[in-house]
Amino acid sequence: MMAEMPPTTANQPRAGAQSTTVTTTVTNQYSTPRGIGLNKAFLTSIPGILLMVAVVLAFVAMVCVTASLPTGFRTDAAFEFHEAITIISFISLLVFTLLALLQFHTLLHIRAILMKFIMLGLSSVLALMTLISSAVLLDFVSKHQTVVAWHPLFDLHGLRASGAFGLLESFTLFGVTVVLALDILGIRREGDIFQ
Repeated sequence: MMAEMPPTTANQPRAGAQSTTVTTTVTNQYSTPRGIGLNKAFLTSIPGILLMVAVVLAFVAMVCVTASLPTGFRTDAAFEFHEAITIISFISLLVFTLLALLQFHTLLHIRAILMKFIMLGLSSVLALMTLISSAVLLDFVSKHQTVVAWHPLFDLHGLRASGAFGLLESFTLFGVTVVLALDILGIRREGDIFQ
């Protein structure tokens, strides 16, 4: 919604000529109020809801894997990879969600289509990484189930739960990717989620 400035009229009669009236309308792209505020369109949109669900799932997966691993002992790379990916996923999704909800992109004059592309790229990369890390973790736990279950420092159920929540987060982020791709391509319009 761009505010329009009142039309200006310029009368420039020439000597011996008929006077003409020219009316011009000037719109200012940045005349709408800018600032931090709650983006209700993002909050109620399908990508926004799915992204907030992914933040919660990433948090639960991060807590499960962190609580299941022993401290001070060297663990396998599958555990460390999944732990790193869930921490990175949680922090980056939380930061992007807060920036989108509070409309920080309006302060920086970032267009809505660019924000959609950023959200599409972030969600697709994190979906792929969490899918890989969860699959690696669950595969390692299933192959080494007797060793991991026998070891008193590992919590087998917590590792399985972390892998499951990682898979759910991955599927949620794939949903965000599909909905945004359909919106960008014009197949299914999501509306103006970044006002």
